Amino acid sequence: SDLLIGPPGAGTNGLINSDTADAPISHNSPDVSHRKIYEGSLTTSYETGVGTLTSITAYDRIDFSMAQDLDFTQVNIATADQERDTRGTSEEVRFTSPDNQRFRYIAGVYTQYTKRFVNTDAGIDACLLGLGGNCSVIPQIPSGLIIPLHLAQNVNYDHQYAGFAQSNFDVTNQVELTTALRYDQDNRSQSDELLARTDAAKFDAWQPKVPIAYKYTPEDMEYVTHAEGYKSG
Repeated sequence: SDLLIGPPGAGTNGLINSDTADAPISHNSPDVSHRKIYEGSLTTSYETGVGTLTSITAYDRIDFSMAQDLDFTQVNIATADQERDTRGTSEEVRFTSPDNQRFRYIAGVYTQYTKRFVNTDAGIDACLLGLGGNCSVIPQIPSGLIIPLHLAQNVNYDHQYAGFAQSNFDVTNQVELTTALRYDQDNRSQSDELLARTDAAKFDAWQPKVPIAYKYTPEDMEYVTHAEGYKSG
């Protein structure tokens, strides 16, 4: 049987049939993927009489590139390559109370900034557009004319801000009550060079958490938790 997967007149008329399914897979051009990751962070702490002030500064950079044979045949019909460059910085400052007291707490703020560049190019043989050769048969007959396609070029920006606090209180030697609250705001935008347009959106949410725990022994405990979370975008 035949399965229609694309518009009529494109390549094999948009059909997967027994001939195309039985054709052996061949990568006549190399499939390559390169990724370089650079990361660094600095943590500093300052002890006070009532708690510890901590700062965590981080930076990461990811350089990625790939090239792939998309037609899986012994002839050159379709290829693609992509470049992705990501840069990110973050900063967290928090204050933590001593942990040897009945009432304990932590509070802090967090900010993060990421810039991501994406560029995608492809090349297809004119036979896929019916402009020479014959790509509707197996084995396919390319025209030899490769048409370059610039599929995507955009820059993505992500600004995140957050504040959080948590307290732990020993109601008794066996019962511990925890309350926590976090607020996140994520401002995202994408600048598309090919379409000459910029899109932006903001996501934010409050995330409460309330667990209560009962400790039978130092090694055995039961607890119940209510928590809410979110993922932006």
